[in-house]
Amino acid sequence: MALTKDSRNAGENKGENGENNDENKVLEIIRKTPSITQPLIAIETGFSTRKVNRIIASLRKKEIIKRIGKTKGGHWETLSN
Repeated sequence: MALTKDSRNAGENKGENGENNDENKVLEIIRKTPSITQPLIAIETGFSTRKVNRIIASLRKKEIIKRIGKTKGGHWETLSN
């Protein structure tokens, strides 16, 4: 089976612009629904739950979002605009 150019590049990292775009999608959903869960964010964005988990971790590390309360029953707070 011959590899096409598209299949060879399918696993490439999107780079900073793609990453920021994904972060912005997740951030917008969190702003609209602060009590949303990661699995529901995955459904809404079409991302895998693992990808949402990585994006959330990145946003927390950058101190853009913060979790208030417990895992169940808590909510997200955005710390920057």
